[in-house]
Amino acid sequence: MMSFVRSALIAAAILGVVTSGGALAQTTTPSSSTSSKIDDVSKWTSQKWNRAKAEWEKEKEKWADCQKQSKDQNLNGRESWSFLASCMTPSSTSSKIDDVSKWTSKQWNRAKAEWAKEKEKWADCEKRSKDQNLTGRESWSFLASCMTPSSTSSKFDGASEWTSKQWNRAKAKWGKQQEKWADCQKQSKDQNLTGRKTWSFLASCMTS
Repeated sequence: MMSFVRSALIAAAILGVVTSGGALAQTTTPSSSTSSKIDDVSKWTSQKWNRAKAEWEKEKEKWADCQKQSKDQNLNGRESWSFLASCMTPSSTSSKIDDVSKWTSKQWNRAKAEWAKEKEKWADCEKRSKDQNLTGRESWSFLASCMTPSSTSSKFDGASEWTSKQWNRAKAKWGKQQEKWADCQKQSKDQNLTGRKTWSFLASCMTS
């Protein structure tokens, strides 16, 4: 009888350990599976943050650049943690033109050096950026999109992206169709179009 009771107690003890272990696993697994995600950085412990920070600080230029962006946005505490984490570990789209604002100064200067080789186009894009009073990273994004237009940029619906040289070349060709050219110009004036809006309208009008 005693041996039976002892066996029952042992079995109960083992069952209790297994059950509590299972419960512990259930409580820890979900958090660990999400804690490494960037969008959950605000829930990290100070120890985990310092560990990640130590790794990121090895990329000195990028880290300094991300810190500057954080300060510019007046972020502090865990808000700053989340921003810095996303800045240091951007998604696969970070090199795309629509995300130029997240580039480091080194990435920007490398691209700028390439684009500057196309002197006329670069000067034209810079002028348009200044005309719109763009500065800092807003200017970066504009210049990048201006220098690397989409596949449709050479089409007439993208005439606003043309350089002055491209426009004058097309204009000289269209001017030979005197009657149509005069009619398109009149329509443009009637709509009070100016600058590059005129370019786009006249291009579509002359190629319709």
